[in-house]
Amino acid sequence: RGVGAFAGIDKPFALGGAQTRALHASTPSQGKRDGSVSPTVLEDLLKNAQAVGIKEDIDDLMKNNPCHSVSLGEFRTLMADRGVVATDAQDETLEILQKAGVIVKLDDVVYTNPGQLTRDVLAVLPKVPSYVYGVSDTELESLEADLAAQEAEVSAAAGKARWRSNAVVGSGLAFMVTQFVVFLRLTYVELSWDVMEPISYFAGVFNAILVYIYFMVYKRDFSFDDWSSRMQASYTESAISKKGIDFEKYKKIARKLRKVP
Repeated sequence: RGVGAFAGIDKPFALGGAQTRALHASTPSQGKRDGSVSPTVLEDLLKNAQAVGIKEDIDDLMKNNPCHSVSLGEFRTLMADRGVVATDAQDETLEILQKAGVIVKLDDVVYTNPGQLTRDVLAVLPKVPSYVYGVSDTELESLEADLAAQEAEVSAAAGKARWRSNAVVGSGLAFMVTQFVVFLRLTYVELSWDVMEPISYFAGVFNAILVYIYFMVYKRDFSFDDWSSRMQASYTESAISKKGIDFEKYKKIARKLRKVP
C-alpha cells in the first residue's frame, strides 16, 4: 500500500511558498506551478525521510560503538523502529545501503563504518589491484610514488606539530599552577582575602571572556581536546607549507588510496 493511499492523499498536496520553491528546484518536471505536489512526489519524499532516519541511527551507532558493527538482528530491529518492518523491505533496504556504501554486511554482521573497514582490509593486503581505486596500474604506481615521496616529510611535520601543541598545553597548565600559587601567597601572606577577592573575581571573568571569544570564533564550546587538535592541525599545515609540499594534493591522494592523511 503506497504512502499516498495510507495518508489519504488522492489529489495534489498543497505546500507553502518556501517548500514549493525548494521542491520545484529539485523536481522541476513534477512540481506544480500552482504550488501543489503530486502524490508520487510526496510518497518519494516520505520514503526519503525514512531513509534519512535510518542513516541518522547508523551515525549514532558509529558514535556509541567503537567496533562500528552490530548483529544483523539488531540492525533489523533498527529498521523496524523506523517503519521498515517487512522482511522483504528490510532485505531491499540492506541491499540499497550496501550498494550506496553506507554499510557492509558480512554474513550476520553489519559494519556501520565501511570506510574504516575498507582501510583495515587494504592495509593487510600485500598487493591491491588498481581497479579497487578506480585507476590503471600505471596511475596507481604514480600515485603511490607521489605519496611515498611526501609521506616521510608529512609524518615528521605532524610529529613536530604534536610536540608543539603539547608544549603549549603544558605551558597553559604551568601558568595556571603558577597563578594559583601566587594568589595563594598573596591571600594568606602578603595581602589578605579582602584585597585578593576582587582580583580573583576579575581573573575569573577574564578567563570566561577568553572562552566566550573562542566560541564566537570557532562556533563551538571550548575544550582542551578541540583546542589541542586545532593547534596541531595549524602547526602541521604551516610546517608542510614551508617544505613546499602541496598538502591538499597529498590529502587527495591519501583519500584516493584509502589512507588517512
